[in-house]
Amino acid sequence: MRAGLLTEIIEIYSPSITSDEYGTQDTQYIIKQKTRARLTHNSGERKNENHEIVFNSNKTFELRKYIIIDELDRIKWNDKYFRILDIEPNRQNQEIKINCEIIND
Repeated sequence: MRAGLLTEIIEIYSPSITSDEYGTQDTQYIIKQKTRARLTHNSGERKNENHEIVFNSNKTFELRKYIIIDELDRIKWNDKYFRILDIEPNRQNQEIKINCEIIND
């Protein structure tokens, strides 16, 4: 992978589970790392779910191999959060391909 292709800046958020005195668990996402990535648009569609129009999109982020990331993390790009669907390491090119979908909350 050429360094000039890493044009987008992304933030990786990791889940942190906290518990209060009553035993209620809450998951908060804490920023783990800020890095550069290459973005590829896979698909996008407009859907009517529960009488609400939502825009679903799938994207692929390509990162360097040394970035530590797992399936429970989330990616923030362009003020939108993405859920990780699949992580594909590529040892030959020293990169990681991450397939994501947008989170509609």
